Amino acid sequence: MTSSANDDEDAKRLPAGSATSLVIDKETRDLLARAGHPEAASGTLYYGLVAGDSDDTDRFFAVAMLDRQYFWTKQGRDGWRYQGDFDGRVCHPPVPPELYAQWGMSFSTPGGPSCAGG
Repeated sequence: MTSSANDDEDAKRLPAGSATSLVIDKETRDLLARAGHPEAASGTLYYGLVAGDSDDTDRFFAVAMLDRQYFWTKQGRDGWRYQGDFDGRVCHPPVPPELYAQWGMSFSTPGGPSCAGG
């Protein structure tokens, strides 16, 4: 890779700590289903990224809204990890508040604070 190609790639990166909502595709849904709780991956999914300093430190989050909230995470190029399900009337999965804002949600919505663990 030439230095100008590296510069172009660096210019496309979000600043570290920036959160953005992503569009979920069939491949990502399939990966989430294989990681755990396949029926949840077919529901309404919120998917997003919190940028790290590099591709390896980017953090991805997915939350499915069904009877409960189902939660997955992924760091960099690692695979998805199913983190569990949460009762949305009690608490939300531990997703950075900036990402909830990108999804049009806030901690003032029903469900209260972030759940411990995850």
